[in-house]
Formats: sequence, C-alpha cells, structure tokens
Amino acid sequence: MVRPNPFQNSRYCKNGIEINNNLINGPGVVGGGVVPTSPTVPTLPGDLDFGIFNSPAVDSSAPPLSVPLATNVQLVGTAITHTPGDAAINLVEAGTYTISYNAEVTPTVAGGPVGLILQQGAVDLVESADTGAGASFLSGAVTITIDAPAIITLNSSQASTLTDVNVTVIKTA
Repeated sequence: MVRPNPFQNSRYCKNGIEINNNLINGPGVVGGGVVPTSPTVPTLPGDLDFGIFNSPAVDSSAPPLSVPLATNVQLVGTAITHTPGDAAINLVEAGTYTISYNAEVTPTVAGGPVGLILQQGAVDLVESADTGAGASFLSGAVTITIDAPAIITLNSSQASTLTDVNVTVIKTA
C-alpha cells in the first residue's frame, strides 16, 4: 500500500519554516512574490505616542500614595512625558488616551484590603479602580479625552507593598 503524501496539494516548506506571505508583503502577493530581507512596518496615520513605565517594588505604608514609577521602559512620541522616579505621567497634547496598569499588591496587615486607582489631577478615575483582600494581582484601565495638558498618577488606597508595577499610556486619537 502506498501512503499518501501529507504535503501533496498543500503548502510545504523544505526546512520546516513557513512564512505567511500576507504578513510580509501584504494581501494579494502570492507565489513568486519576493520575500523582503528585513521586516516591514505597517504605516499608521498620524504620530505614534505611547509610554510604558514600571517599578519593581513600592512601599505604600502611608496611603493614599501616588505610586512612583522608577523606569521608563518605552517612551515614544511627544504627547507623553515622565521623569523616572516620579509618580506623575504628563499628557502634554490634547487627545484621547488609554491608560492601563497592573501590579502585585500585598497588604501590610495579613488578609487586609488592597486597592489601586488612576487619577487625573486630583480626581479619581473611578472606572479604573481595582480592589482586593490579601495578596492580590490588581489591574485596571480607562480611556480619557483631554483638551489641555493633564497629569495622570496611579494611587494606592490602602497600606500595602506593590511589586511589578506596570503602567501603559497610549495616545489613540
């Protein structure tokens, strides 16, 4: 009995790595299309502005505390500024921004409450709040539209220790 070739009438790559041509060259390029030697980058309308900030550990034993962000992991564009070690993230251009955060939070009292919330200036962005009891992974997000410069902070509402704090800000419009 002759076994059928599993690669007959299908796409087969001799070395075991198949490249989706649509991802590289765009839809419509098939077969004899030339595979570029470097990655291609999609073109986006307007400027790309985003920031990723983090802190390995923060003690918030005296809440409420604006959480300082030790490192600018990525900071692209001109719409967002941040000084490493500060809590304030500055949104310097009018527009729409999506801000998200996550952190491991451990209360100073075993089993006690923990909570994080984003603030714009001194105003709580309540839809971003996340709370828990005991050691918890907290996360939240909010989309805001501003007409003038604004300051965003992540705030701890309970006495706790935060680890692996990450805040991401993306200007979407």
